[in-house]
Amino acid sequence: MKKFALGLLCGILVLSACDEDPCVAPDLADNIVDRWLVPVNGDTLSVVFKPDGLLVDDNDALIAGSVTDSTGINEKTYIVASDMREIYLNSTTGAELTQATYLVLESGCDAITLNRDGLSVELIRE
Repeated sequence: MKKFALGLLCGILVLSACDEDPCVAPDLADNIVDRWLVPVNGDTLSVVFKPDGLLVDDNDALIAGSVTDSTGINEKTYIVASDMREIYLNSTTGAELTQATYLVLESGCDAITLNRDGLSVELIRE
């Protein structure tokens, strides 16, 4: 009976000591591919980083240029720097090109913290 009680106690201790493994975020280039919420001036806007490098940012949360010109052409793209410390955004409307560079301060499983011109921007996974 003592062996059973001791075995049961050990089993309980082992099970209670095992928490879920903490999330380990993948490389930024993989981690950023998803739908994110971006708090901007009291609003929460949505952006999508697609696997092919396209950025859906219809409300200009991260980069301006959602208004198309008479050609109807508007495209936003992103590139993650090879050292994973910067994200380069481009917005092309007709012949006009707008660019923005964000420094990556932190890349976690459910949030990515960026900085542009001294201002922090947090991306929160939807």
